[in-house]
Amino acid sequence: DALERDGPKGVVEEFLKAAPYMRMFSVYVKNFDKSTQTLENVRSKHAINSFIRACELQKVCHQLNLSSYLIMPVQRVPRYRLLMETILKYTSTDDPLLPRLREALGQVSDVAAKINEDVHLREAQDKILQLQMEFGTLDFLEPSRQLLMDGDLTKITRNGPKEHKFLLFNDKLVYGE
Repeated sequence: DALERDGPKGVVEEFLKAAPYMRMFSVYVKNFDKSTQTLENVRSKHAINSFIRACELQKVCHQLNLSSYLIMPVQRVPRYRLLMETILKYTSTDDPLLPRLREALGQVSDVAAKINEDVHLREAQDKILQLQMEFGTLDFLEPSRQLLMDGDLTKITRNGPKEHKFLLFNDKLVYGE
């Protein structure tokens, strides 16, 4: 609509208006793995799987399965960034739209970087929770705590060398058998 109404300027202006709202995708992307895992678990139930499959076969689904639709929001912001980069590539250096186009690309790129950062933070928290369960303690997860390294090391004791699992956090060193 914006392209037909206002040409390329309309598209750029729409991206500039929408960029702050694209951060919402971060929540979806962070939880995407859990969503797909839940879908796999649900599909193991025959009645639900049959219903989902019947829905997927509907003409309105365009021969795409539910997983294909679930991945679309994950791909959206990176595709927007690629689109803006492509438009920028083919825009002449004297085009009056160039500064606004660069601004739009910057905003979309910032959103993509924030989403990636949030995903990595979520993965790190999941790893800490997994280690917390392995160690059987409840105090590993803290808002500012980061896992820097984990692995097996040999601790030299009076009784001789002994293998231990070590966890190095930014504020704590933990080891256990």
